[in-house]
Amino acid sequence: MRTGLISILLALVTFKSGAYSPSGSDHIDLWIGNLPMPVSAREALRARREVSPKSNQWLTEQDGRVYVLVALPLAAGMPGPVRISKSGVAEMKARHALLLYAVGEHFEQLGYSNREAIAQALVAVEADTSGRLLRGVQSRATLLADQAVAFVWTDVKNLSVLRHRPPSVEQFLPAYCVALYPTAQALFIENQYSEALQIYQAMHQLQCPRPLAYFLDAADCFLALEQPQDAGRMARHVLTQPDAALSSAIVERAGDILHQCGADEDAEKAYELALGLLQQQR
Repeated sequence: MRTGLISILLALVTFKSGAYSPSGSDHIDLWIGNLPMPVSAREALRARREVSPKSNQWLTEQDGRVYVLVALPLAAGMPGPVRISKSGVAEMKARHALLLYAVGEHFEQLGYSNREAIAQALVAVEADTSGRLLRGVQSRATLLADQAVAFVWTDVKNLSVLRHRPPSVEQFLPAYCVALYPTAQALFIENQYSEALQIYQAMHQLQCPRPLAYFLDAADCFLALEQPQDAGRMARHVLTQPDAALSSAIVERAGDILHQCGADEDAEKAYELALGLLQQQR
């Protein structure tokens, strides 16, 4: 490999290697850090917030328990009683998400495999459901500087759905596809590489629309599992796309993966393509 070319590329291309970047601490992190929950659940929620920072609701199941975190923005100058009411809304949204998680059993029977993504999809389509939360449901709520935050958790066995009206497949499937991708990204952050790959496989089987980064995320999973041949296959697939579909950042990342696979000749070609795409953007 010509090291001079690589040095130039490293100087010119400012893409940050890797699929994920840490979000750091904030008020919510500090608050949930003091809640009675296992470290695994806390880290799972942090991972989901990291990959979906624009969402206002995150959930995870850990060891038979479902945890839901909801954060709603507070407008500047909002009176105290209204702020308190907003906190109640956040808690009700979190409790409703628990019921939607329970509805996931119905969709599992239809062949949709990830309960977390099912619940997020049902939230997105505003699915109609009713039920009850049995004894054992616990909750906490607080008002932060600019957010009303609620946290609700319970054992899966405490969820009981009385009625639900499932959305049509035309409604549900696109929302499910959208929810699957960040779920896989969060699993990667938690070092659950095989589980993330299972989701990528499900996305492929469902023919979900997916960004090219999806293939490189899968390649990162294969690298973590010490399967460089499969990782290289994912990276090469990206490089076969038309130039119009590629960005210099994506191509450089594919080159980085190929380099880690030991395919230095292919990596160099990817870096050259990345440089060419970068020059076209100027």
